[in-house]
Amino acid sequence: MGPQVVVKALVPAGRRGKAGAVQKAAGVSDARRIIDSILGSKVHGYMVRQVLIEHAIPIAHELYTAFTFGPDGARVLASTRGGVDIEETHLQHPEAIVVHSVDHVTGFRRHQCVDLWRRTGVRGSQLVDLSYFTLRLWETFREVDGFMLEINPLAVDESGHLWAVGAMLDVDDAAMFRHPDFARVPVDAGPGWREPTIRERAVGEADRALVGGRVRYIELEGEIGLFVAGGGAGLMIHDLLIAFGGRPANHTDITPGRSPDKLSAVFDAIFTQPHVKSLLVCVNYLQMVRADVVVEALVRSIADHHVTTERFPIVVRVFGPGEGNARILASQVPGIRYLPHGTDIEEAVRLIVDLTSRV
Repeated sequence: MGPQVVVKALVPAGRRGKAGAVQKAAGVSDARRIIDSILGSKVHGYMVRQVLIEHAIPIAHELYTAFTFGPDGARVLASTRGGVDIEETHLQHPEAIVVHSVDHVTGFRRHQCVDLWRRTGVRGSQLVDLSYFTLRLWETFREVDGFMLEINPLAVDESGHLWAVGAMLDVDDAAMFRHPDFARVPVDAGPGWREPTIRERAVGEADRALVGGRVRYIELEGEIGLFVAGGGAGLMIHDLLIAFGGRPANHTDITPGRSPDKLSAVFDAIFTQPHVKSLLVCVNYLQMVRADVVVEALVRSIADHHVTTERFPIVVRVFGPGEGNARILASQVPGIRYLPHGTDIEEAVRLIVDLTSRV
């Protein structure tokens, strides 16, 4: 690779250079020293388990380009001020980042690509290379069902050649079945671009392995566990919880399914979260899953983890088909507070906050 190489920590996070996770090495011994210092460290919350070693490129200038989505659809961004300070550039000099909104009918054409880079201030023959390069990136972004593709820096070497020195790609989860090769990529991008917890991993594995609807589980920093459907009512529950002085320990997004197994995985995660003191099971009105399926999963998990409701309050507000049987199941666990039919969400949230404050 030559006398100089670059060692990069392979973690799904930006600003690695500023975190000391991208370093130049002069020779083998220097590279070994840097690798030893990076492997096993944490960068933006991610454990570094792999590094990438690349040939060091003499960079004459750093550009920036990205593909993402906005309110008006797909967007292409370009700037001649690439590099580690691109966030500051966006805040202090937003005019330096040029944006093109892609028409969904006509797509992204070469003349539009040339115009995009010309608006950034690029002139001469480099416009030709940049237009080809950017169009190839756009095609890749579409082919892989990307949410975001960022090249930073897009480096220009001393001979004028373009190099994608730094690249970040975010792919639509719902399209992963079209890209089986991606399943072999060893990247653990968890919620909020951090490494997933043990419990988040367990729910994710259960979601993939078990039949039925889909479940998502994201941990937060509070003490009140939440089992919510994840839509507008779930977000309202979060707001009410905070307004009444409580703090959510997690968020869930539950797509209905007929089997209680996936739901049990979510309850298992909540009950094993160390700082959780209580649980609120609260949905607006069940229409596509029976209430007794939800409560069956709850009761099973309570038994598995030997939860004592005197020390761990549980409030249930679950109405809909199968509610009668659900109440019979809940009555088998003394201390579960199954609210009367028609109790509003606000009352349920107030109750769990009050009960938690007494724990």
